[in-house]
Amino acid sequence: MQGQVAFVAQMINAAFELPRRARCVMIVMDVSDERRAMSFLKRLFGGGEPRDSDAIWLYVRCDYCGQKMKIRVDRRFDLRPDYEQGGYRLDKEIMDGTCFSLMMARLRFDAGQRIVEQELEGGTFLTRPEYERDEPQEAENAK
Repeated sequence: MQGQVAFVAQMINAAFELPRRARCVMIVMDVSDERRAMSFLKRLFGGGEPRDSDAIWLYVRCDYCGQKMKIRVDRRFDLRPDYEQGGYRLDKEIMDGTCFSLMMARLRFDAGQRIVEQELEGGTFLTRPEYERDEPQEAENAK
């Protein structure tokens, strides 16, 4: 067992060409409980689904070419206070990666950062199920 762990540490050191002072050390643990070992490795290397509580996801489709996009909005940095109507505002330019058309999204949020109004020039807003549902079909049609 220790020989296998040492081999893995050597492989990591070789793959990343780490200098001597930053080399991996051997981690010796009882791996008889596979779930515990995997849990440890996930914590060590940050595996699993990322928790992104600061993100608001927008799903849009370009009116010109039909490409669908998933756009991340950061609650902390992208939203700005709307002093006239209360809540928050977002003005975001979105460029399509296929026909390179520019779309302009304007959204208004309430004080709880929930979408109250949304407008998209040059595109259409989608729901998450609409975005995910048609994805495989478009990939097949592109072939």
